[in-house]
Amino acid sequence: MSGGSLRHPHFQIIGLDHVDGYKHIEPENFTGMDVFNSKHINVNVSEKPIMGFVEFNVTINNPQYIDELAEFTRVTVKYVLEDLYGGKFDSYNIFFYKVGRKIICKIEARYVVSPYFVGYRLSQRDGDEQVRGIADVLLQKLKENAHSKEINQ
Repeated sequence: MSGGSLRHPHFQIIGLDHVDGYKHIEPENFTGMDVFNSKHINVNVSEKPIMGFVEFNVTINNPQYIDELAEFTRVTVKYVLEDLYGGKFDSYNIFFYKVGRKIICKIEARYVVSPYFVGYRLSQRDGDEQVRGIADVLLQKLKENAHSKEINQ
């Protein structure tokens, strides 16, 4: 679903030396309906997605919680691939952003790109009721994870 020439799972790191990757990114792209929230980590469903119908943001407020970021991201990706919309996705992207001391991981299920986005950079989003249902199911997955239970206490 990447639109590239590779036809197998892969991990690619992209560095932008001469382009401002944050130019079209707004703080609102990282806020949304909370799924999980503690002193150190927040997981939400974006209310203003950059591109997809459903985007998840996993944010830590300090780099010392990088292990939690990795674990919550892992559970969220597993949810996207196995459960979101009945497991219809077999591809996803993750993006990392550094904002002050915060590290944000944005997880997006891969869709065929919407013409609204291509032509007008207008992202589409599910309604609040649908997003709340998605958030509730993901929260259950996070709670089922033993590591999440330790952080929740």
